[in-house]
Amino acid sequence: VLGSAAASFKLALYPEWAWAICALGKRIENRTWIAERIKGEWIAIHGGKNIDGTSDRSMWRHGCAAVLNQAGERGYPSERIDEALRAVRRGCASRIVAVAKVVGFTQQSTDRWFVGPWGWLLDEVRVLPGPVACKGAVGLWEVPQAVEAEILAQLGGGR
Repeated sequence: VLGSAAASFKLALYPEWAWAICALGKRIENRTWIAERIKGEWIAIHGGKNIDGTSDRSMWRHGCAAVLNQAGERGYPSERIDEALRAVRRGCASRIVAVAKVVGFTQQSTDRWFVGPWGWLLDEVRVLPGPVACKGAVGLWEVPQAVEAEILAQLGGGR
């Protein structure tokens, strides 16, 4: 089991949402369910292998322009959308890209990323210097020991 710097569980997301957590300050993850057992725990953010699920079609239909324009305030070059989309597939698909602490759950939020019905509130997001390849699964799943070791090595063995 991972220590406080990494995660006992992984949550697979479409790679564009994993990227948004890493690069765009997304700190709420929309789910139809909650897992009270992980409140206060670290989870690994895993980008799945497929892009364009039903929950993210609006972001991709608009070529990420709205999201990237908002991110431009943080220095992201919104005029390079195509390059960004290629980077998402290359950098996040089938990889663990970050760890985050789940600090709570909500059914109401003014956060621009919230669509519900449940929002998992993420804090202390730590983007890994190098994404760690890992096969995905639906729901929460335990981090394999070899992957755990690689995550911990990248995080310097602690928070």
